[in-house]
Amino acid sequence: RVLLNKKGYLLINILGLGIGFASFLILALYVYNDLSYNHFNKNFADIYRVREGDLVQTKGLLLPKMLEQIPEVKNGTRVFGWDGFRISYKETAFPQNIQYADTGFFSVFSFPFTEGSATPGIHEKYGVILSTELAKKLFDEITKSRTVVIGAGEMGELLIKHLLHVGCTDITVINRSYERGKVIAQRRGIKAAQWDELNESIRDADIVVSSVSAQESLFDRPRFQEIMQKRHERSLLVIDISVPRNFEPDVEQIENVHLYSIDELSSTARENLKMRQDDITRGMKIISEETNDFMEWFQTMEVGPLIGRMKQQFGLISRNELERFFTGNRQEAPCKEVLETMVNRVVNKLLHCVISNVETMAKKDSPNEAARLVRSIVRQAEKISSETEDKSKEKLKSL
Repeated sequence: RVLLNKKGYLLINILGLGIGFASFLILALYVYNDLSYNHFNKNFADIYRVREGDLVQTKGLLLPKMLEQIPEVKNGTRVFGWDGFRISYKETAFPQNIQYADTGFFSVFSFPFTEGSATPGIHEKYGVILSTELAKKLFDEITKSRTVVIGAGEMGELLIKHLLHVGCTDITVINRSYERGKVIAQRRGIKAAQWDELNESIRDADIVVSSVSAQESLFDRPRFQEIMQKRHERSLLVIDISVPRNFEPDVEQIENVHLYSIDELSSTARENLKMRQDDITRGMKIISEETNDFMEWFQTMEVGPLIGRMKQQFGLISRNELERFFTGNRQEAPCKEVLETMVNRVVNKLLHCVISNVETMAKKDSPNEAARLVRSIVRQAEKISSETEDKSKEKLKSL
């Protein structure tokens, strides 16, 4: 009742409380963003951005020199941004901020890929890697595109299956035998059209895929020009995988027609095959290196137990010598524990030097040479320890 009587006071309190909550949320979000920024990268704690004074950009030759002269720098990448770059695909065009990067980008940053991989995109001169958002913005239209498949043979049905797999839903199959086309349409859940409806279907389509077995081409430039004139300057993608070709090569010269024949597709397939072969070559190199490392490790397995025996004998010698020293009145010496610790440290350091040289010999010469050296050291250590024990026993008898 008091608050209702003092509405101005109530309003000020509510506004103050709201501003306080809003300020807290903004600060909390800022702190959260600062603490979690780039944490999706596996090596986020080891990633650093280099700046020159107050300048955000650095000279292009700085990274190669850092990699060459600073051993702690394991990898690096250079990134250059371009704001407002114009991207276009078919009728879609818009400005987009892009980044140029060199081949070390994905060695530094671990961005997950939903499709494909960093190879070959980052290694090709004109390679492009798209974010999920940009890819959807550019190519999401394919699921809404009207597609006409000419031919209902084995290849035609395979094409329809693939188009359905990538998300195309508006597909019409046209075949000389309407019954054959209708069977495939019913099997795949698409539409079928009569052969005499071909021109009309192409006029309304966005994508045309042709796989008709014919001795002569179906479309030359004049005939296809007539169809394109009725499309009101809409672009059309034509994929001709027939041999001989269903579309004459000069059809591509028609404005707004993008024609790809089996020759261009074969060239792309060869390039993709070559990239896969290059990947195989790189993979075989990695396998070879890992195999060599494994064999080196396997061969040094014999050295491991010998090194264990060597450590055991060195420890035995140090204990025997300490026992010989701390006899009689020295057994109760206050420095006994300190001296034992010091001796053990000296022995461990000497062992470390010996083991390092053994590992170097195993890599430089051979694991067999290293094993021979360790065996020799173990035999000498066993001889020393046995002599020490004999002397200790004789001393005890004399006492």
